[in-house]
Amino acid sequence: MFSNPFAQKLTKALTDRLIKLKMSQAFQMALYMDPRLNYLNSKLFNDEEKLHVQACIKDTWNRIRKLQPSSGPGISTEKNANVNSQFDDFVTELYGGTLSKTDNEATDSSFAQQLKALDAEPRQDHTYDVFKHWLKRRETHPELFEVAMVVLATPSNQVSVERAFSALALILTSHRVGLGPDALEDILIIKLNRDIFEKETDSIDWDDIVNNIYS
Repeated sequence: MFSNPFAQKLTKALTDRLIKLKMSQAFQMALYMDPRLNYLNSKLFNDEEKLHVQACIKDTWNRIRKLQPSSGPGISTEKNANVNSQFDDFVTELYGGTLSKTDNEATDSSFAQQLKALDAEPRQDHTYDVFKHWLKRRETHPELFEVAMVVLATPSNQVSVERAFSALALILTSHRVGLGPDALEDILIIKLNRDIFEKETDSIDWDDIVNNIYS
């Protein structure tokens, strides 16, 4: 099977590495939400692992939902809710039937269905842009989109963290200790995301930015 004498050892090393990476909860969720790896009849996860990953994703969504600002109930809101409730009771008495689930229950049900449906999606090739995949689903799968933006942004190792520390050491030298926190944060964002800024440079109106600064 392997013509190169190093191929077998390399394959084994990569397989062992993947097993170690899959022990990370964040990495498991990222794999599950990647249509290049998790698709119909994929053997990436067994049934028990799928249930575990789905539970982790649900827990992540619940945490995100708790962080979302919610408007406090005002007097007008309470009055509207009371009027709607009375009208719904009237319709039920007139025509029978029961009222559908609440918004939260409906959202939970929809989220669970969409989460399980990820197992039945078609396979995508290795060049497929996963980030654009979830951007396209921002309106149709808003809950999964929010989870994907968190899960796919989580580093699977400490390389990015070490890179950030290295960049900080080069910027915050003994002659630049007077940099304010906002300026330091802006510099780090540009340094650590240079590829993104290089793509967007041509579309930036620099004259307008300069005029806003000095206006």
